[in-house]
Amino acid sequence: MTDFTLLVVDDELSIREGLARLLKSLSIRVLLAENGSVGVELAQIEKPNLMLLDLGMPIMTGFEVLEILTQIGLNIPTIVMTAYGTDTNIELVKLSSNNPNITILHKPAAPQEVLALVRDAMAKI
Repeated sequence: MTDFTLLVVDDELSIREGLARLLKSLSIRVLLAENGSVGVELAQIEKPNLMLLDLGMPIMTGFEVLEILTQIGLNIPTIVMTAYGTDTNIELVKLSSNNPNITILHKPAAPQEVLALVRDAMAKI
């Protein structure tokens, strides 16, 4: 499925590279962004089918990325990755209830869990 593009936005190099290696098994195009600002830029240019987005990043948080993409009319199905606790979880529930295209993935996640969520999202697109 080489015409499927997934954008990974995470400030941790090891996570970006690990996800890229993992997602190779799905035969999809994977783009990597090291922060939210680069993620927004790549999303505008490449218009990915799916995004894996970390919430806790410097420069621009995942919440800010989603807000900007929504404002410019890019409603990309997104798997939001977070290691945060309860307060952030409440915000995530509010966010996902307003946008059915958002799925929540708690870090650390097993590789099979990530693949299952991505496959499920791919099947819906």
